[in-house]
Amino acid sequence: MYAEVVVRGKKITITIPLEFKGKGATEAVKKKFIEGIEDFWTGKFGDYEVETSPEGVLARDIGVWQPDPDGTGQSAEVKYTYRVLRPLTAYFQKTHNDQKFSIFNCVTPVDGRESASWMIMALNYASETSDEQLRIFQDVVSGQDVPIVESQRPELLPLDLQAELHLRSDRTAIAYRKWLSKIGLKYGIA
Repeated sequence: MYAEVVVRGKKITITIPLEFKGKGATEAVKKKFIEGIEDFWTGKFGDYEVETSPEGVLARDIGVWQPDPDGTGQSAEVKYTYRVLRPLTAYFQKTHNDQKFSIFNCVTPVDGRESASWMIMALNYASETSDEQLRIFQDVVSGQDVPIVESQRPELLPLDLQAELHLRSDRTAIAYRKWLSKIGLKYGIA
């Protein structure tokens, strides 16, 4: 997958090709999904708060449109809060109305280019959903992320902020890299 980014002055246009597959990929679903992305992201790219302290990085009030954030089939904007507690330990919470979904994630390096990820999930809704169903769902979501993460270049995280083009929406990644540099991390970085 690729994205085309065109910058003209203060206007940024991002074009992402989407491919819809499966029985649920009806024209109505495609239209709803595309319109939701366009409606939410137009003019609202990257407006959120980031704080850095000796304890880590905190990004909050990150609004994201999702086609079905809670399994009801209705699209909605959700809010995310991300906290990096240590270089390989992070937490996020997604809120929608009174519903909260969280993942605590710890990463264990296996070698210089491979790691194992350990997750704990918690939510305050859908109590009828079994642990196995939650694991299956999260495996699908994580499985969608794997090819994206594995295709990122450079493989090692550059702490030199001039090594890549950054957008306003990258402020969490920028704060994280500055924090890693400040604490003197040497492992897994370029």
